[in-house]
Amino acid sequence: MPALRIGVNALYLIPGRVGGTEVYLRSLLDALAATDTRNHYFVYLNAEAANQEFASDSPNIHLVHCSVRAGFRPFRIIWEQTVFPGLLRKDRIDVLFNPGFTSPLFFTGPSVTVFHDLQHKRHPEFFRWFDLPFWNLFLWIAAARSRCLIAVSKATAEDLARFYPFAANKVVVVPHGVDLEFVRICERRRLRTGSRSKYLLTVSTLHPHKNLARLLKAFRSFHESHPEFQLVIVGLKGFATQELESHSRALGLEGAAIFTGWIPRSRLYELFEDADAYIAPSQFEGACDDAGVFVRVARSRH
Repeated sequence: MPALRIGVNALYLIPGRVGGTEVYLRSLLDALAATDTRNHYFVYLNAEAANQEFASDSPNIHLVHCSVRAGFRPFRIIWEQTVFPGLLRKDRIDVLFNPGFTSPLFFTGPSVTVFHDLQHKRHPEFFRWFDLPFWNLFLWIAAARSRCLIAVSKATAEDLARFYPFAANKVVVVPHGVDLEFVRICERRRLRTGSRSKYLLTVSTLHPHKNLARLLKAFRSFHESHPEFQLVIVGLKGFATQELESHSRALGLEGAAIFTGWIPRSRLYELFEDADAYIAPSQFEGACDDAGVFVRVARSRH
C-alpha cells in the first residue's frame, strides 16, 4: 500500500488562545513524527500560527501556511468550508484529520474528526449567545460528514450517541495520552527533600465551566488559616477573565491568587514540580468519564 497523504486541519489553532486543543495537537504531531516515518502529514496553519514550529525535525511533517486569519472565528469557518476543500484537492490529500471539532463539508475524501466534548449540548449556558449557533451547525456537519469520529473518553462517546445518534456506529474512543515529562516530574518529587514553595496549582482556561469562582471562594477560607500559601491559576484568559479577577479582588486575594495567563510549557513543568498540591475543580470535562464535579489533589511527598 502506498504512503498516504494525510491532511491535518489546524486552521483553528491560534497559539496561546485555544487551550488544551493546542497541547493535544502539538503532542500528537510529535508522537506521529516519532512513530510514523512512512506516511506524509500536511499541517494546514492559519496566519496567526505562521511562525510556529510543529514536529519540525521530521521530514514527513509538512507545514502549509494559509492566508486565513482565525481570530474572527466566523470568517475562519467560512474559509474552511469554501476555500479549504479546493486546497486539499490541489495537494492530493487522501484523508483529512480534524483535531478541532470542525470539518469541511465539501471535501470529497474521508475525514476523521476529534470531539473533545459536547459541552455546547450538555451545557449551552456556558456559551456566548452569538457563538452557540456556529457550534450547533458546524459540529453537526462534522458528525454527519466524517467517516470516523474520535471521542477522547467513554463519556464523550456516549454524548455523541445521544446527540448525534446517526453517527453512533462510527465513534471510536481514543483517550488522551500522557506527557512523559510528568512521569519524570513525579519521580523527582518523590526523591526530593527539603522545603518547597507554598502554593496550590490549577491549570485551566478562564471559562465559566471551569468553576474557578468557587475555587477562589474556597481558597479564601483556606488562606485565612494558611496565609503563607498562594493560589496559582495557569491558563489562557477566556470569557470569564474579568469576572474572576474582580471576584478575586472582592475576596481580598490580591497577591494571594495569581493569574499567569498562557505560559511556556517549560514553565508549566516547573510549576507542577514545585507545587504543594494540584486542584482541578471543573464542572465539566469531556476527557473525564465522571461527568460530575471533580477535584483531584496530588501530594506526592506524603
